[in-house]
Amino acid sequence: MRESIDIANTLTWTPQGRLESIERTLSALRAPLLIDTAVIAVSLWLAYLIRFDGDVPAFQLGQCLYLQPLVIFTYLASKRILGLHRQVWHFFGPRATVRTILAVLCAANLLFVGNVIYAAFYDTHRVPIGVSLIHPLLVTAGWTGTRFLRRAIYLRRQAIPASEGAEAPKRLLLVGAGQAGVSLVHDLRSNRDLQIVGFVDDNPALRGRMIEGLPVLGKTDELKDMVERHKVDQVTLCMPSAPATARARVAETCGSIGVDITTVPTLSEILLGKLEISRLRPVRMEDLTCRSCVAYSP
Repeated sequence: MRESIDIANTLTWTPQGRLESIERTLSALRAPLLIDTAVIAVSLWLAYLIRFDGDVPAFQLGQCLYLQPLVIFTYLASKRILGLHRQVWHFFGPRATVRTILAVLCAANLLFVGNVIYAAFYDTHRVPIGVSLIHPLLVTAGWTGTRFLRRAIYLRRQAIPASEGAEAPKRLLLVGAGQAGVSLVHDLRSNRDLQIVGFVDDNPALRGRMIEGLPVLGKTDELKDMVERHKVDQVTLCMPSAPATARARVAETCGSIGVDITTVPTLSEILLGKLEISRLRPVRMEDLTCRSCVAYSP
């Protein structure tokens, strides 16, 4: 009986379970090192194939095999010197991309200089210039591509509901497409209880644009229509430095249509470390005025 239950659980397939299984397998196989090594080796083969239009002469074919260990060692050494081995792939972003490209350039330049020096003594045995140019481009594409793919798998896994019986996520509309709104999107991206439908911003240049993969749906005076059209459950103010009159206008609109409204912490609360930007709270009276509330003792 126990064995039949285990077999049934093994055969049960869910998207979340499948992605978690892939993650465990990759981690167990020390995937980053293996993948990067494979990318270097395959890219060298492809560089020779592209340089010779798919018909690699026998000598260059042997040269490719002979150079494989040296090229792999050089790229992995450059990667380690620049700290790429400490990268967490599912948080791979623009800064990590720059460091990855820099590591590739360092290794490629070192190999190119070595090829020039070698060619000074054995000109007929030098590596073709085309291969020296094509290979770093392929390695860059392979390394950054695998890292962004890993990040996409991670984000996809975070977005999958924990179970089919889980409640539908609360639909969130962000008012303000500035830095506060973007930071909130980053913090809430893995929250399965909230689904951000887009931004609202009064800047006409942002209308219809995409920010962090989310659309800017319109201006604040269209808020009522957007809440109804997109079935919004909660409106969140993401403009801690905006005038109190602007925040009050949005709060009044939300009150008239009966939708919940919250706000990100003020700049002073964030800077003083009292609250994180993702710690949403209800709108208070002092958020809608230029004054703080005063408590009177009886």
